Amino acid sequence: MSSKLRDLLGRFRAVESVDLAAIVATDGLLIESAARPGV
Repeated sequence: MSSKLRDLLGRFRAVESVDLAAIVATDGLLIESAARPGV
């Protein structure tokens, strides 16, 4: 993993009660995450 990507991902935090999140970068990179309650 590149250091730029590692730095970017290091800024993400868990937000209570959020089950789905997505971020789209200016270059079109899509980062998404989904969670199931209790997992």
